[in-house]
Amino acid sequence: MRMRNFPLLLLCGILLTACVDNDYDLLDIDTDDVTIGNDQSTFTLPLATIRIGTGEIAESGADIRTILDEAKIWLPTRLENDCADIARLQRDGSYLDKLLSDLVTEMASSDAKMRAVTDLIWDCYRNRFSSLLPGNQTSEQFYAAFKSAFRDDATLRGQLSAEIRKLASEYLSDMKIDDMHFEVSGIDLDDDVVDMLADNLDPEGTVDARNLLLLTGTIESQLPATLTLDPRFAPTDITCSVEVDALRPTNVIPEMRVYEADLRQIVDRMDIVIPARIEKYYPGIDFDDAGHPIVIKLKLIKKGGLKLNL
Repeated sequence: MRMRNFPLLLLCGILLTACVDNDYDLLDIDTDDVTIGNDQSTFTLPLATIRIGTGEIAESGADIRTILDEAKIWLPTRLENDCADIARLQRDGSYLDKLLSDLVTEMASSDAKMRAVTDLIWDCYRNRFSSLLPGNQTSEQFYAAFKSAFRDDATLRGQLSAEIRKLASEYLSDMKIDDMHFEVSGIDLDDDVVDMLADNLDPEGTVDARNLLLLTGTIESQLPATLTLDPRFAPTDITCSVEVDALRPTNVIPEMRVYEADLRQIVDRMDIVIPARIEKYYPGIDFDDAGHPIVIKLKLIKKGGLKLNL
């Protein structure tokens, strides 16, 4: 999988002005450091924007558009709630059988569906039908022969239907996406700023921790499919799971706790590995050709005061 580098710019000025707390107690300032804010303060810092192109959401070289376009052909046009529940059909045989039966029924009456299926078979699977239909045909001759056999010959219709159901089942049951990999490096963040963020973090296991550093953000999607993404921020142990809903343009990334060692590793280099699963597909939603159907915006949130060592 191709790696991409994302240079990041973290500005100290953004950090210091992200939250203005007017309740500073000057009596709490000691001679060694200055603390900005208190336990209730929150400071937000943009971290990175990752734009994922169509070609980077893929499986075995086929991009997400190609994957979904073929799925659309193997699915009946009419779907409950206007979507195919891909996760369900991959575990529920009765649901898959219903979709396949509806597909075969539609082919018997819809020339558009018959054409879509036979064109796909001609392009990719014609050898699977070589024993059922005459060989040495053009695509138009194949379509005519297939349509005639399917609609006029009960014996051939049963054989062709069985092979169509098998092909569609194989494809829909195996829809998946390869893990995506992105290298995040080149963070321009002074050591003093890193120290400021990490200096007073409550250690792991602290009851009612108030001084926290969190990694969070949003995921925007223009895909006609709902995905589950499970990003891992290697080599740290930071991970999460987020549903990217096709019907919700912006999806919130759950807050992930960041400790001092994690922060210093993120500043040095971070490899983001994103396993993804297709949950639902909405064939009626147009595929956006913008080139970057998924945009991930990461940010850091510091909860509690900031210590400025002077």
